[in-house]
Amino acid sequence: MNFYPNELVRSRLKTEKRPPDHIPKYQTYEAKLSILISSEQHKYLEDVVAGIMRNRRDKRERITKNSVFRCLIDFMQTLDVDLENVPDERELLKRLFMARLKKVL
Repeated sequence: MNFYPNELVRSRLKTEKRPPDHIPKYQTYEAKLSILISSEQHKYLEDVVAGIMRNRRDKRERITKNSVFRCLIDFMQTLDVDLENVPDERELLKRLFMARLKKVL
């Protein structure tokens, strides 16, 4: 059964520019994580991803919610955050902001 009846579509699929040994980026990660977030956080995250995807010219890879989280983790790693005796999320957020300010100054 021929899934792509249009000859033009079939020919474009055959001439794809990726090397045959290309591994999709998502397959290069080892750990999977599920998180709970508020509906407002989810809406904001979806808006960020949609804004990125809509407002770009160079489309090398798809930016997803996972991409945003990975970038945030990488960004956090650049900060010198005081992690001693953190009682709650609010305090952690405060310390992240303080570490970011110290980096800028």
